[in-house]
Amino acid sequence: MRYLELFEKSGLSAVEFCREHGLRKQTLYNWRHRARRGGSSTASPAPRFAEVAVTTAAASDPAGGICIRLAGDVSVEAGVGTDAGWLARVIYELRALR
Repeated sequence: MRYLELFEKSGLSAVEFCREHGLRKQTLYNWRHRARRGGSSTASPAPRFAEVAVTTAAASDPAGGICIRLAGDVSVEAGVGTDAGWLARVIYELRALR
């Protein structure tokens, strides 16, 4: 996020800075918000990984799909064609409840 550092040093308003650099004002605001929440303005956060076990599909589900099991006996089943963004949000919210 080199732009965020440049903006902070520029002395320009957000509108002026974005105009000069061809950025959308909302993009700059999003970067600033992320940095305030603890995200680094110079590096991406370290990736997080989850253990995954791949098994054969159940015979009762000929169309296929996946079953995601989270710690604490929480599982989510999703059929083929499930929107990945929606599924990620569901998993995120389930993990936040714990």
